[in-house]
Amino acid sequence: MDLRTSEQIHQLATTTFRNIEDILPELKNLISVGKSYQKALQNASLISSQFYHLIGAIGVRISSLPGAVRQLGQGFYQISVAHREAAPVENSWIDSILTDFLGPLEMKITKEAKTYSAVHKIYKQNVAHQQQEVNKQQSILKAHKKKEKKKSSRSNIADTQLLQAYNESLQR
Repeated sequence: MDLRTSEQIHQLATTTFRNIEDILPELKNLISVGKSYQKALQNASLISSQFYHLIGAIGVRISSLPGAVRQLGQGFYQISVAHREAAPVENSWIDSILTDFLGPLEMKITKEAKTYSAVHKIYKQNVAHQQQEVNKQQSILKAHKKKEKKKSSRSNIADTQLLQAYNESLQR
């Protein structure tokens, strides 16, 4: 693998980890807000049931009165009955928010967050180890170049001295 491909892979991995870090808090917030939403719906459903129960009670009371008010009482009572019949479906839907959506999503996010943390930690350790190896090899190369430079300069000095001695012997 060439250096450019290696750098591209590193950049892709770093970007991926950064994206995951950016979205995890938002997903956890979604779970928290979803639970609050479910509780609010449960509370609203409870209040709604109480409201329609009171409408039914008023309807029963008014139904016993004579005249046109009696029809109003019967209408109130029918509204109450219709709500009582629809309430189990509504409550089932509210409960399904947690059991079918938020619960599995929370478990998946928690699992993925743990996996992400472990993989990211290993990746950072590997990158640090590889960087140490690169630094070590660079220092070895630098020392080798320095050594070769000294050898080369000594050799040049010796060659120069031999050349001077030869030139002097020719001049004599």
